[in-house]
Amino acid sequence: RGFVLQQIFDSSTDHTLVIGITSLVHINLYDLIVLGKDNVQQGAIISYLLDGVRVIDAASYLAGPGAATVLADYGADVIKIEALSGDGYRKLKGAFPIDYNWLLTSRNKRSVALDLGHPEAREIVHRLARGADVFLTNFIGTQLAKYELEYHRLKQLNPRLIYAHISGYGTEGPE
Repeated sequence: RGFVLQQIFDSSTDHTLVIGITSLVHINLYDLIVLGKDNVQQGAIISYLLDGVRVIDAASYLAGPGAATVLADYGADVIKIEALSGDGYRKLKGAFPIDYNWLLTSRNKRSVALDLGHPEAREIVHRLARGADVFLTNFIGTQLAKYELEYHRLKQLNPRLIYAHISGYGTEGPE
């Protein structure tokens, strides 16, 4: 993955402004990088910051998937784990012809649908975690235990794994 560069030389700073443009589904991303004028060639390919980083996105709706999308935007290989019926966020499209909600949190990702209630599906996630750099989830504690996705369990499978847990409402309290 990469993008084609265009250069504009700024003689006042003796730097070249390098502009990379890439299409992200229905959204355009413009990256601006300032480099010395001798560091780039017209039409050169620059790789993304997170090329080679694999992220397992076992989260739904907004906060977890949104974080994984940012990582994907920077080039990480993100694999989203979804229920067989799909992430519930897919159903919030409304009357719009394009599902902007889904594009907000799930662009640039690959996806696999699994029923984590089955041991075979959990083993697939464990195999993915063994080869991943980051595991991101927003499951609550009881779900993490039920689906065998707790920190200590995944850390045993992959000691170098970064385990990111996000909760929109905290992990303790009456509800």
